[in-house]
Amino acid sequence: MCTNRERELKALSKNKNLVLIMGGADKKLNFTNVLKILPRYAKTIILLPGTGSNAVRPAIEKIKNFKVQGVSNLKTALIASLKIVKRGDLIVFSPGFASFGMFKNEFDRGEQFVRAVRTLR
Repeated sequence: MCTNRERELKALSKNKNLVLIMGGADKKLNFTNVLKILPRYAKTIILLPGTGSNAVRPAIEKIKNFKVQGVSNLKTALIASLKIVKRGDLIVFSPGFASFGMFKNEFDRGEQFVRAVRTLR
């Protein structure tokens, strides 16, 4: 049975072509099921700093043949992602965690992502 999160990943992914930028502050959510399905769709996870990232990183690192990379901010996450992606790959920014301290709110988070992408062109 597919969860909503898995349906979303499946709709985007073609042959594990996703680089997922995620992480931030821990909201005490259970990521066990999400972490189990990520290797089916993503080739790499780029983790933003935060307590939530620190909580899930050990579980991600245990996944065989799967890469995780920690970064210090959104711009370095994008730079790291660009070093990994190939034609046909997608960079997906879906933190899944609160972004206390990094962004004012979800709108600011999206705007900063768009600005960072535009500066890298």
